[in-house]
Amino acid sequence: MVELVAAGGLVCNRAGAASCTRRAWHRQVLKQTARCLGVWSLGGLAGRAVRAGQGERWPFEARRGLFLIHAQSAQGAMQLWPDDLDRLPEELAERLELPQPAAPVFVFLFDDKSSYRRYLTTYFPEAPRRRALFIQSRGFPMVFAYGQRELPVDLRHEATHAFLRELVPLVPLWLDEGLAEYFEMPPSDRGTAHPHAAAVRLAARLRLVPALEKLEPFVQIQELSSTDYRNCWAWTHFLLHGPQPVQETFRGYLADLRAGRPEPPLSVRLRQSISDLQSALADHFRRW
Repeated sequence: MVELVAAGGLVCNRAGAASCTRRAWHRQVLKQTARCLGVWSLGGLAGRAVRAGQGERWPFEARRGLFLIHAQSAQGAMQLWPDDLDRLPEELAERLELPQPAAPVFVFLFDDKSSYRRYLTTYFPEAPRRRALFIQSRGFPMVFAYGQRELPVDLRHEATHAFLRELVPLVPLWLDEGLAEYFEMPPSDRGTAHPHAAAVRLAARLRLVPALEKLEPFVQIQELSSTDYRNCWAWTHFLLHGPQPVQETFRGYLADLRAGRPEPPLSVRLRQSISDLQSALADHFRRW
C-alpha cells in the first residue's frame, strides 16, 4: 500500500517512493489532474461525473456518506468495500476531539491490478507502482485503488490521510502516517490487533522503540523505512491510549496545529509532564 499526497506542498508516498520531493510531486499532480482525471461536479454534490475532455461517466457511480465513488463495475472491487469505512469521519472526529470532516473524498476503484496500472501509467507515469494512491489536488482529495484482499485496509488508510488534510493541514509526516496506520484497521482491532502490535511489544520490552525526537524531523516520505512506520504507529497508539496527561497534551497539540501553531514540537510538550518519555512508552506496551 502507498499513499501519494499533494496538499500545500506536502507529498507522502508509503513503502518507498520515486526520488522526488513532496513539492515537486505536488506540481506534477496538479498538471496531470487538471488534464486527465475524472471528478465529481460539486454543484450541490449532485454526483455528475465528468471525465476531462471526454464527458464520460464511469460504469458505476455512487455516494456513501462523504465518499463519492467511481468504479469500473458494481461488482468487482465494490464488493470489498468495508461498511465501517462510511463511519470513519465520525470516528476520527470523536477519537481526536476534532470537528467532523465535511469535504467529500473521491474514490476511484478498479476491478483488477492491470487496469489500475494502465490508468496510472497513462495519467501518472511517474507515480510509484504501489497498491493504492491518495492524491489531493486543487481541493479534491482522491483515492485510487483496485480490488484485492487488502483493499479495506488500503481504503481506511488513504481516507484517513484525506480527512486529516481537511482537519489538521499542518499534521507532521510522522503523525500523519501514525494515524493512518492506526485507523487502517477495523474499529474492533485498532487498539489491540494491529499487525505492528507484537513487534512493538517486543521492542518496548527491549527498549528499542526510538525516541519521538527521531521521528519528528522526517519531512520526505522516502526517508521512512518499514520500521519507521511501525514506530509512528507505536507513538500514535501511546498518544491515544496512554496516560491521561499524554492524551490531554496530544489533543492540545492537535488544536494548536489547527490554529497554525506547530511549535514547540510534541516531544517537547510531552516532556513537560513526563520526564522519562521512553520509559513511559515502554511501560504502556508492556501493560497493553
